[in-house]
Amino acid sequence: MTRSIWMIFVVLFSTASISGHLLMLVLPQIPLAILIGACFLILLAAFDRWLWRLPILTTLRLISVPDLNGTWRGRISSSFQEHSQILTVDVQIEQRLFSTSILLNSTTATSKSIVAGCVTVNDAVTLAYIYHARPIAGFEHEISPHTGMCLLKMNSSEQLSGYYLYFDESSKDFVRGQLVLERGIYTILPGDELNT
Repeated sequence: MTRSIWMIFVVLFSTASISGHLLMLVLPQIPLAILIGACFLILLAAFDRWLWRLPILTTLRLISVPDLNGTWRGRISSSFQEHSQILTVDVQIEQRLFSTSILLNSTTATSKSIVAGCVTVNDAVTLAYIYHARPIAGFEHEISPHTGMCLLKMNSSEQLSGYYLYFDESSKDFVRGQLVLERGIYTILPGDELNT
């Protein structure tokens, strides 16, 4: 991955250099270094936001980060309720090449990632993040504000599954749970269980 990132930076810098030289013909009063730097920053911003998703970069093995952008729906259970209650959750993932943000909403709480990223664990792509959660008004007795961690393995381009863990101050114990997410709508059937 590191070699690929350096190759991308070299291509971006070379393109910026060429663009800077071409702009120098049109704008001769601006120093070449400033034009090259400006072109590089514009190309880097475009690459971070959009260009990294181009399929050709994955095919050439220059980028190995999957595109998880979008809305996901899933189900979650917790050891706090002894996994007896399964809640539906909606998750919004906003991803760039160099940053990822995750917002999870359920009927009892909302959580937002503090730091997040894709890592490879045992040859499987895993979305790992640390989050802070707050209960929705009226559900303070079920969940307390907390900071936790979550690991979601990518089972396919359309499904993530894994677990989360946090320390509950009120019970002085760790709470762990399971989470399964799918792109689009997921319907929970009676008797359906979380299997990760």
